[in-house]
Amino acid sequence: MEKWFVELFDFLGRNSSYLLVIIAVFRMISRVKYLISFLALCLINVNLVKCLKIWIRDPRPAKMIEDPTNPEYYGMPSGHAYHNAFITVFLWMVNPSWVVLYVCVVVGSVSLIERYKQNRHTVSQLFAGTIGGALFACASVLVLRHYFEKSAAHSNL
Repeated sequence: MEKWFVELFDFLGRNSSYLLVIIAVFRMISRVKYLISFLALCLINVNLVKCLKIWIRDPRPAKMIEDPTNPEYYGMPSGHAYHNAFITVFLWMVNPSWVVLYVCVVVGSVSLIERYKQNRHTVSQLFAGTIGGALFACASVLVLRHYFEKSAAHSNL
């Protein structure tokens, strides 16, 4: 395979969450309440994944960091998988588009392959991250819908 293609693939895999956030921001620009909530939840997710890693304490397949007090020493759940699944499911539930879903799934899949190929995560760590991110997105959107509908009903009184 061409070296430039492999480098592009790895770059996309490492930076997939940033690309998906940009896509999500543009897709939700007209839904300001959801956009602001999404951005806040993305910040919460970063810390949530770190807490989960420290709590679960499942080491990465290859040590990247020697300090076990550093959350990045651990790989469960995969932060990339978690964030990408969260962004994809949140975006689908708030502003569905088959084209955007396809792009998100392809970008997310590239990230999963890159994380596994680079020996950053095991399959179970990637699976746990994907499921965790998707479930958190579902729960978040359902709570936000309830809150926004309740808020709208009170403003119409």
